[in-house]
Amino acid sequence: PTYIDLMTLSGEKLEGAPPSGCKQDGDASESEYSSEEDEGPELIETSTRCQAVCHKLMQEQQLAVDIEGVDLGRSGEICIVQVATQRGEVFLFDVTTMGSSAFEDGLKELLESESVAKLLFDCRSDADALFHLHGVRLQHVLDMQVLCAKAVGGGSAYLCGMSKALGRILPYAEQQVMKGIKLAGACLFAPEKG
Repeated sequence: PTYIDLMTLSGEKLEGAPPSGCKQDGDASESEYSSEEDEGPELIETSTRCQAVCHKLMQEQQLAVDIEGVDLGRSGEICIVQVATQRGEVFLFDVTTMGSSAFEDGLKELLESESVAKLLFDCRSDADALFHLHGVRLQHVLDMQVLCAKAVGGGSAYLCGMSKALGRILPYAEQQVMKGIKLAGACLFAPEKG
């Protein structure tokens, strides 16, 4: 598969994320971040686990971050903060369960860190919600939507969504996989789709 290092377009020199499944020398062992069960994302629901995971994540050079919520923005609600490492480890911080203590127990420090790059896609609503609901000022952010637009060019005054952006850079076979994943996800939340 094609690997495009969009991070270098930001004007900073960052280490590029290796393609999925590649380890680099000095990478932490898999058990260092995850609980005993290594399959799938880890749901973080306690203050103690939140502190431990955030402490470990502060050692990373870059993370992928996404936020899910209800009417995400200054008058909405943050429900889940998703964080992924270059090694494919995924942590789901359950803000609905932990409330503002999730941010007090390390998420605020992580998201505001100048030493850890955060990769997001269209982070406008995420940043708005984080600031107005929890006083978090996102720092060292690379918005992949903007970087993708810069990478592929185009004369549009508008930025494209995730599906269109991936369609511009992924090979056809991977686009089909992406469409299948999107449909499967929609079926989980839309009864009329199966």
